[in-house]
Amino acid sequence: MTIVNHQITLSYIPHRKGQSHNLEEKRKLLWEKLSDSEKKWIISIWDSRRTVFNISDFSKLNNATDRVLFVLATSTDSLSAMEICYIMLSKWYKTIHITTASAKLAFLSKKGLADITTIGRVRITDEGTKTIEALVEKNRNNRKRRIKYQIKKIKSG
Repeated sequence: MTIVNHQITLSYIPHRKGQSHNLEEKRKLLWEKLSDSEKKWIISIWDSRRTVFNISDFSKLNNATDRVLFVLATSTDSLSAMEICYIMLSKWYKTIHITTASAKLAFLSKKGLADITTIGRVRITDEGTKTIEALVEKNRNNRKRRIKYQIKKIKSG
């Protein structure tokens, strides 16, 4: 039996408001819960994510459904609920329980924003991609408006 390890660490991540203090410990626990095939899949797709989104986009999402859709949008292929939990924590520094992730995947699938590809695996649909892109763009525009307002307020002093 081959031991599959993911050579990353979250111990360097500074703590932010609303974030767990023990990200690396949780990442290790999640890694141990993944099956060997899920571990190999995570490693194979780790650097192949879509790059149109960033951590700032993720942090502005208000609910677990949007965050699960976001993780699907950053993947090049289908994911299991456990893979979503691991990726959400290790790339975006946010925890989600496996039961919540599974429920959100079922909800997204029912709404047509994700497709079940095989048992336990889900991929984002074109409609899901459009939805998350529109949400991210709306959040970016809101952020730009707030910055412009703050600059104007500072200048008018």
